Amino acid sequence: MNEATTDANLNLDNAVHGYRRRAIIAIQIAFLIGAIALFAFITGTWKVVLCVVASGLLSSISIGLALREKISAAALILGAQFLVLPTYLAYIGLGTFDSVVLIYPAGMMAISVVGKPRQTAIFAMVTMLCVTFVGLATLNNWIGNTILAPLVADNPVDIVTTLIVVAFAGIVATYVSVILTGLLRALADHQATLEERILRRTRDLAASNDELRLAVKDLDQARVELVRGEKLAGLGSLVAGVSHELNTPIGNTAVAASTMLHHVTAFRQQIDTGNLRKSDMLVFLNRCAEGAELMVSSSHRAADLVASFKQVAVDQASDRRRKFELDEVVNDVLRSMRPSFKGREWTIVCDIPRGIQCDGYPGPLGQVMTNLVQNSVFHGFRDRTHGHIQIASALVDDGQVQITVRDDGHGISPDALGRIFDPFFTTRLGQGGSGLGLTIVHNLVTTVLGGRIDVTSVAGQGTRFTLTIPLVAPQIKLGEEAVS
Repeated sequence: MNEATTDANLNLDNAVHGYRRRAIIAIQIAFLIGAIALFAFITGTWKVVLCVVASGLLSSISIGLALREKISAAALILGAQFLVLPTYLAYIGLGTFDSVVLIYPAGMMAISVVGKPRQTAIFAMVTMLCVTFVGLATLNNWIGNTILAPLVADNPVDIVTTLIVVAFAGIVATYVSVILTGLLRALADHQATLEERILRRTRDLAASNDELRLAVKDLDQARVELVRGEKLAGLGSLVAGVSHELNTPIGNTAVAASTMLHHVTAFRQQIDTGNLRKSDMLVFLNRCAEGAELMVSSSHRAADLVASFKQVAVDQASDRRRKFELDEVVNDVLRSMRPSFKGREWTIVCDIPRGIQCDGYPGPLGQVMTNLVQNSVFHGFRDRTHGHIQIASALVDDGQVQITVRDDGHGISPDALGRIFDPFFTTRLGQGGSGLGLTIVHNLVTTVLGGRIDVTSVAGQGTRFTLTIPLVAPQIKLGEEAVS
């Protein structure tokens, strides 16, 4: 027992110190009351008055020392009062033997209460000497006149009996003081043991708390990595879809260019042979015009796809804030996703009116729309080759816009409906579902976009997600934690 023992001993010493201080003050107040009572009714000589005044003065000094936490000095004065007072009374001729019988045992009991075991033992030995002196003085009529003096003089056994009683009282007082101190020390040791256990358990809890904190940090880092992977996977799907979509205009351009090259070669041969006719020239020009038109339209188509992809990719990668038209952002996202849905009878209808201008983060909004559409396709239309998704919006009060994403898929069961936004919750465990798609949606809507998201669903009838976001998003510092 180290630090705990020290603290327990300090607490014990403080408690005992306060107990002794209060006991000394109580005894000395009793002395003062007695002195005042004696002073009011006393009719003796100046020596008696001096005794009473000195006793009151010593009591006042002892109380002052006790209040100033000088317990040993206060106890010493108290002991001196009990030892000197009987002797002085004997000296002035007032009841020597009676004083021994009444005052000395009372003093011994008082010192056993306020003193330490060693102090109590010393006081008991000094008291025995005083008792012996007073007894001999009374027995030989050296000093004092007592009520019992004649009897004592005739029967010295009373003096011996008094000595034995006082000695026994001293032994008992010392023993009681030792026992009480031992009990207090045992209590201190027990308290120290308890405090050491508490400290040890506190340290264990602190260590466990540190381990849990590290585990939470690792889990949070893993979550961030999973979210980053989820976002990169979505961006990868976007790239794959756009590259697939670009194959058509690029292929058309290549076919048109190859055809035009073939016609140019044939036209040159006709010129070289001199067989060129006006009709051949007109046919050649018409074919060149058709090829050029096809190349221009295909190039424009490719440019539009690249621009759309660039805007969506930049928004999702940078999370930068800007002003944007709601319908343009949603349509760009849907346009980039459509190639991955080819070959399936899935219909996606966007009923967002033009003119809804927002000031916020189109990247996170696009991520939300992507995840909601993918959720409808991969979960709502599972094991189906057809389905209908409708995206609509409407302005509401307080400068907000409400966006709904509705599908006619399988719907969500009541048990799962309350957990769909929980991290890592998925109904396709082991089938490629990470369980983070809707968690990302919820975090983006509630933190980055500053809105809320509600969901209603009926099993077998479809699901509807309702986003309510402000037209002007809150100003926040985006980072992985914010957008995850």
